[in-house]
Amino acid sequence: MTTLGSKVWDMLHLIRHGGPALCNIAITNSCNATCDFCNFANGKVGRKDLRWIDAEQFDGALDILHGRGIRYVSFFGGEPLLHPRLPDMIAMSVAKGMGPAIITNGWLLSSRLDQLAASGLRTVYVSIDAPWM
Repeated sequence: MTTLGSKVWDMLHLIRHGGPALCNIAITNSCNATCDFCNFANGKVGRKDLRWIDAEQFDGALDILHGRGIRYVSFFGGEPLLHPRLPDMIAMSVAKGMGPAIITNGWLLSSRLDQLAASGLRTVYVSIDAPWM
């Protein structure tokens, strides 16, 4: 088991030796919110232009990221909870020793929280910018 002190030391080591320790990954451009300031807002992206990162390609990218010193992965988008393979992608990150987090508008969080926790998610950031649907 690692301690907070060892995690902080690892982070400082990575920063001192030229690497970011965190990678933010937009796993989809689909969103269920209608924020007027966001290019991913519901209705701003045409259905034919919706994109989802392929989970198997993501797994290969994790190998590269980990090899370059990335130790934390933050999933955002669009709304990451709309990605059907998000729990798998979280589990892939954990299996490679990376700490996953999500940035979400929170509307779908309660319905998926148990599944996300079981996959290894420990950090959730909830944006309160979105207007109520």
